[in-house]
Amino acid sequence: MTDPFADWEWREFPIATTLGVEFVVGWVNDMLAVHKGHGRYTSYWVLTHLPTGFAFTPKVVFANAETAVVFANRLRPCRNDWRLSDPDEIVASITHHVDRLVDEMGLQGVDQEPVEDRKRHTVTDVLGDIYGAADMRQGN
Repeated sequence: MTDPFADWEWREFPIATTLGVEFVVGWVNDMLAVHKGHGRYTSYWVLTHLPTGFAFTPKVVFANAETAVVFANRLRPCRNDWRLSDPDEIVASITHHVDRLVDEMGLQGVDQEPVEDRKRHTVTDVLGDIYGAADMRQGN
């Protein structure tokens, strides 16, 4: 059996929280990190996008680090889809792959609050904000 942590390194890194930037320690591989949650999610593990520091899976937290790392390892081959040029296609691709893996692995979300009621701090929210603002500046 292959060790899911084989390509991962334990180290400190910044994440974005509703209170600002916070430094945490966890497992890091390329652009993804797995760490203990913060606030009310301290008993769970979270998958974070390192370049932004935002939660990669806004509605899913993991019961243990191994499940989160296995999820991330299975998500990694999908990265070519995120090199698309259309922002809507990127967001749709990420959402598709995350939803597919959640179903395949039998995972369930913990945070059941509607996205509109939470402070926006996920990768897909930020991409939408960035490209939405760009569209507004261009008059689209």
